[in-house]
Amino acid sequence: MRHSPFLGWREVPLAGLVTAATGLPAVLENDVRALTAAVHWFGAAAGRGTFALVTIGEGLGCGIVVDDRLLVGTAGVSGQIGHLAIDDRGPICERGHRGCARAYLASPSIRRTARAALDRPSLTFEQALDLARRGDPVARRSSTRPAWRWAGSWRRSPT
Repeated sequence: MRHSPFLGWREVPLAGLVTAATGLPAVLENDVRALTAAVHWFGAAAGRGTFALVTIGEGLGCGIVVDDRLLVGTAGVSGQIGHLAIDDRGPICERGHRGCARAYLASPSIRRTARAALDRPSLTFEQALDLARRGDPVARRSSTRPAWRWAGSWRRSPT
């Protein structure tokens, strides 16, 4: 494994450690590509020769199958869409990229934006985003600026 930014790992020989611990051969693969292969073999894309699978979570990823072959790219980074530029005036992600998809869509960004909206229960989601953009002390934890329009509102439940 070269690195795992979500776990903070660099140069961890995980496959070798698993083999040593279990006595079984182990292969290590990117999580999105592994999921894409599983969906291709056993899931919703079984029998389809060409498709794309997009994941949104702690990061953003895209697995791509063309002519029944999983694309990996020359450097093994095909489908890594998290830092795809969306808005050059947008928020900065944790790796310093301005306005990338991850800054808008990944779980940490969604959590920050929702937290800001919940801190002011009378605000709509859009109002909380606007306050966050302007540096409001309560909403500043959310530096996201949406690339979409949210029609609803988020309010704290009365529980």
